[in-house]
Amino acid sequence: MKNPRTKIKKTDNSYFLGKVKLREKMIQNLDTVRVLDLYAGTGKIWKTIQKRNKDKKIIVTSVEKEKGKNPDAIEGDSLKIIPGLDLSVYDLIDLDVYGHPYYPLKAIVKNGSYKDNVIITMTDIQVGYGGIPLEILTKINFTKKQIKKIPTMFYKFELDAMLNYLYNLGVKKVILYRPVPNKKYMGCRLPKKGENHEHNL
Repeated sequence: MKNPRTKIKKTDNSYFLGKVKLREKMIQNLDTVRVLDLYAGTGKIWKTIQKRNKDKKIIVTSVEKEKGKNPDAIEGDSLKIIPGLDLSVYDLIDLDVYGHPYYPLKAIVKNGSYKDNVIITMTDIQVGYGGIPLEILTKINFTKKQIKKIPTMFYKFELDAMLNYLYNLGVKKVILYRPVPNKKYMGCRLPKKGENHEHNL
């Protein structure tokens, strides 16, 4: 299976600025942007983008699991919240996770109410010894039996597996910033599920 076409470039030394620039690139042609920030933290990313782009109307709905971290956010676990959301009102869904974005993205696709070609921005971090959701490796034809034997041997295929997963969802292009090997910041447009996209989620 083919991967989406990617554009890869290094960011400044500031990883935070790399995240900001990626999101700015994804919204550059929009005057009004309704954002669902599902892993908002303190909200610094989108507050910075709003300050840097005063010519745009950027409306942010934030979700943060950690109590008291962000007084402007809905408090809760995004994975539990996503299934009940009407995603159709948002132009961009932000998955700035600490870890891997596979499970929240999977939940968004299963929800199915998002706009056609909604913008998705993601942070993809291989933490610890490079661990990733092993389920994603089955998307590039590794078997669960193979993976369970020596999971660490397969961690190097994480990016291939992620790009292949996005391709199977109908994504045609991914903007990819990779400041260091274990951190990847990605932006893409997610089409509505069609006949050639994944259904067994």
